[in-house]
Amino acid sequence: AATILYREAGVRGFYSGYFSTLMRNIPSNALKFMLYEEIKHFILYHSNSADLSTEQHLLAGGLAGLLSSFVTTPMDVGLGPHSASCESFKQAGL
Repeated sequence: AATILYREAGVRGFYSGYFSTLMRNIPSNALKFMLYEEIKHFILYHSNSADLSTEQHLLAGGLAGLLSSFVTTPMDVGLGPHSASCESFKQAGL
């Protein structure tokens, strides 16, 4: 697959869709980090301890990832078709 891509599009072909990927990943990761921090503060506010346990960190991270994915999936679906532009990949369904 890499040789076909290189033959048809050159080195630039390996970066096809890079901008679309950034437009998906930057908002998703920013939202995930913001939600993680907010969920951590929420858990600390409602708990009796001064620090989070491992389980609470896992809960905060899991919820942040879940909510971030839920919000940004429509962007991912919309940008997905623009990621691959090599004709051979399109014809092969890749």
